[in-house]
Amino acid sequence: MSKNDFISFPLRAWRRLLNHTLLEEYKELLYYGDPLGEAGLRNELAAYLYRFRGVVCRPEQIVIGAEQHLLMNYLAITMKDLSPGIAVENPCYPLIPYAFQAQGYELFPVTEADKGISISRLGNTDARIVAVSPSHQFPGGRVMPFHERLELLEWAKENHAYIIEDDYGGELRYYGQPIPALQGLGSSANVIYVGGFSQILAPDLCIHYMVLPEALLEPFRKITRRLMVELSSSRVYQRTLQRFMEQGHFEKHVRRMRNLYRKKNRKLADTLEVQFQGVGEVMNAEAGLHLILKIRTPASEQEMVDAVRPYGIRVAAATPFYSDDKSQSGEKKFIIGFGGIELEKIEEGICRLRELWSRYL
Repeated sequence: MSKNDFISFPLRAWRRLLNHTLLEEYKELLYYGDPLGEAGLRNELAAYLYRFRGVVCRPEQIVIGAEQHLLMNYLAITMKDLSPGIAVENPCYPLIPYAFQAQGYELFPVTEADKGISISRLGNTDARIVAVSPSHQFPGGRVMPFHERLELLEWAKENHAYIIEDDYGGELRYYGQPIPALQGLGSSANVIYVGGFSQILAPDLCIHYMVLPEALLEPFRKITRRLMVELSSSRVYQRTLQRFMEQGHFEKHVRRMRNLYRKKNRKLADTLEVQFQGVGEVMNAEAGLHLILKIRTPASEQEMVDAVRPYGIRVAAATPFYSDDKSQSGEKKFIIGFGGIELEKIEEGICRLRELWSRYL
């Protein structure tokens, strides 16, 4: 949906630390490591997550993997006997639901489109696992209110159920007070916190992680031993990232990128509001690396996406992320990313988009 801004990647610091790691430790790091991740990086992560996201955990609760799908696949196998299905938001990023579905779980949508979790609807399912993105629901950007978070935590506690909290890119919030992770609000609830470094650093590092509640630690370890799981994420990159965090480069980078993406976010939102005044509306422009533009038009989303592609403009339809197909309604939603676009080129691109879409409006 959106690329990173790699012009601002701290290449000089990363290269220095990478070279140091390779020169000093390559004999050890080129062999198998702990399948749950490098101990030093897990220590740094535990401290960082507590300071920045309010996550309360021991380093031993953190599992590191090369990709989120792989971690979710192992998690689904681990939880197989706990629930026949998984409850999901509508809309949602499909990676977590599809990973569980591939392991035989039934999917239970428990929200109306772009609205909150219905606890009564959740209670009417057989699901004892629910996947949510409380800080920035994908793709619409809805933020889960505090009272809704407490209700969900209480449901999990009363039903001995589990919440998977996808906080992917949770650092990228641009307005208002930072929203703490759900995991830190419910120390007695079983919350599995999921995150990664693809958005804030680079996808090629292939470093994702999840924080398991105490109750799942031993069951998860048993599964990794039974499947003979090997560490999927590069030990060299993990050790480099550990040093990157220890020396303060990562937190400095997070602040720098949040300021840069805030400017791009505001520029894109302002330009969309001007160019599509009276025919379009920008939704929840507070976080993430994309915005949603909602338009009333008789044309299909795919037709409009295809119309601008030959001109080098990439937008995506939001409908595929909804469990109920809204593509035939008059209201269409489009995902417009801004992360990898130069700030100075955003206005030019949106003006061109408005021009190319004028016949549909």
